[in-house]
Formats: sequence, structure tokens, C-alpha cells
Amino acid sequence: VDISKRKETEEQLVVSEEKFRTIVQHLSDLILIVNKNLTIVYESPSVPTTFGYEPGYLIGKNALEIIHPADVEAAMKEFENVLNKVNDFKPTELRARHAKGYWVYLEVLGDDLSDHPAIGGILITARDISERKENEMQLDLYRNHLEQLVKKRTEEIELINAELVAINEELKAINEELAVKNEKLNDEIVKRDRKSTRLNSSHS
Repeated sequence: VDISKRKETEEQLVVSEEKFRTIVQHLSDLILIVNKNLTIVYESPSVPTTFGYEPGYLIGKNALEIIHPADVEAAMKEFENVLNKVNDFKPTELRARHAKGYWVYLEVLGDDLSDHPAIGGILITARDISERKENEMQLDLYRNHLEQLVKKRTEEIELINAELVAINEELKAINEELAVKNEKLNDEIVKRDRKSTRLNSSHS
């Protein structure tokens, strides 16, 4: 009875593994299985396609070997959260090295399925978001360009406004000076008129 049960369990495990492999064969997402030392024990067909390595090249290697140095700390923190089952199942953005040396932007999720008979390790699913990141960077560059244009135009307008204020102040001062001169001139004319009137009266 024990032998037949064990055989049945083994057959179910084979079927389960075959189902898993059949599913991941057709996924565009990247699938890796790593052990608790972060050694890669399985890669889906999309992994070598995305990273440019020969199929099986990453098997046996530590997953951190292809992670960008600046992202290793975040990757380790997320991995520890997965092991301790305290991860929030929100994707972590990481960069992984392509065979040609450039960096592929990924959204990564991990799940500890060590007890699952068909998995037997930490299941890592990742999505290539390089195109989206490139679009975001281009958008940021364009936004920064517009902000610089607006800043430059604002500075030009402020300079023009300052010049106009200075001109207005100058015109105001000139007008005030002219008003004073005009008032003096009017006073002089009035004095002359009075003097002329007195002279005319005396001659009469």
C-alpha cells in the first residue's frame, strides 16, 4: 500500500512538474527558481531570450551576479522578506546585466515555494520594463527641457519688466522735473504780465 501511494505521489509530482513547465514555456514573463543561497536552479525559455545568454548559462550561478551593484542591497532585502514571508508582493525594480553588457530594467516578485513539490525553491517572476523606463526617462528629459525653457522665458520677462519699471521711474522723474519747470515758467509769465500791466498804467 505504501509503495503504491508513493508511486501515485511520484506520478502526481511528474504531472505537476510537466504542467508547470508547459505553462512557463508560453509565458513572456521571466521565471527563475533559486534556492535559499540564491543559486539559480531553473530558468524559463524567456530568460536567455531576454538576457542574450545561452540557454542554461545561468543555471548554477548566483542570481546576484547579474544584478546591478547599486541594486544588490534592495534585491537582498526583498529576498530576505520573501524567506521570512513578510514581503508585500509589490514588484521591486532591479537592473540585470545583459550578455552584451547593458542593463535590463525589471519588475521582480518573489515567492517562497520551497515546500511545493513541483517548485522546491523560491519562485522569482520578472517582467522586462526597459522600454517603459526608456519612455519615462525620455519624458523626464522633455519635461526638464520644458522647465528650463519656462525658467529662461520667465527670467527674460522679469528682466524686461525690471527695465520697464526703470523706464517708468525715469519718465516719472522727467515729468516731475518738467512740472516744476512749467510751474516756474508760469510764475515768471505771471510776474512779467503784472509788471507789464503796471508799466502800462504808469504811462497812461
